[in-house]
Amino acid sequence: MSTMLDDDWFTSTGLSSGTIDGDGFSGLPSFTSYDKLFRLQDVGTGSSVINITSMAATQDVYASLYKFCSSHVHAAREDVQTLKKVVAWQHNLIEYNSVYNAFLLEQITEDEFEVAATAYEFELVSCETVALKESIRNVLKVTEIDYQPSDMADLFRCDHQHVVEVYESLADDLPALKYMVPQNAIGDSR
Repeated sequence: MSTMLDDDWFTSTGLSSGTIDGDGFSGLPSFTSYDKLFRLQDVGTGSSVINITSMAATQDVYASLYKFCSSHVHAAREDVQTLKKVVAWQHNLIEYNSVYNAFLLEQITEDEFEVAATAYEFELVSCETVALKESIRNVLKVTEIDYQPSDMADLFRCDHQHVVEVYESLADDLPALKYMVPQNAIGDSR
């Protein structure tokens, strides 16, 4: 099966017409692969150039597109997981605050509050500095909210001082964090 191409496409190559068939493109070197990528490029002088790329180059293009897309999908999944964690933490915080407000408004007794509050207790965990730093950076990037160190300590259930140290190390990249650490913690004597 052959397909005739428009004569105007070949003005810059000197070909008056061309035919695509199973053996290749007449007038040009034969390609053995069946998968071809054709690119018609206007060179700006009123003439055009046709580029034909064989399967190997097409596979390279596909591989680099796949790599690019898969890295973005991975990053998007990571962002979704971060948002899920933040939403769950915020939901838990809201629930605790409603129990606490009920106690303050004397809608529940102190004993009832203490029983309800135990559901919101947690043990501090040891966080690796590098992992905590990347997690905090990701939360701040995804939510675009400048959380206080105490918020991050609560979110990641780790020591407040550890979060302050991470904020200090991130302050050069994220200047808003500089003003969230204790005064003079990073050499700023305001």
